[in-house]
Amino acid sequence: MYNSKYSHFFSFLIIFFTDMAKYRILHLDDERHIRSQVREIVEKNLGYNHEDTDDPFFAFELLSTAKKSAPDVLLIDINLQKMSGKAVLKKIRKDWPKEKLAVIVITRTPDPATVKECMEMGINDLIIKPIRPDIFVQKLKAVLPAVPRAV
Repeated sequence: MYNSKYSHFFSFLIIFFTDMAKYRILHLDDERHIRSQVREIVEKNLGYNHEDTDDPFFAFELLSTAKKSAPDVLLIDINLQKMSGKAVLKKIRKDWPKEKLAVIVITRTPDPATVKECMEMGINDLIIKPIRPDIFVQKLKAVLPAVPRAV
């Protein structure tokens, strides 16, 4: 039996490799109820593939090993516990420019300085918590056409 740390990763790869026709969304957030709400919207309402984690290092590992089946959109909470969302964004943008991976920041505290800083780091959009499903869907669909399919 393999380590449970990696079972999550392997199940993610299986889902992404078996259904390449759907958009793939990776959600990094430390609030479980927000991840559940987003999963509901993404999978059941839109029919897209959705993977979520509260671990930024899992997201880094996934992005570095799944180049051909990489997510189309990364949803990221700016106020993570394990690592600053801005630090995660900065690291991701080194290898994944805006043209290859859309990033939508999700935050409860949209102060103007943070929003400006995130925009300068290359986010595609911002969603304020609590998440309104209609606005979430609108913003997610708006960034998808600009993202090339990773096939």
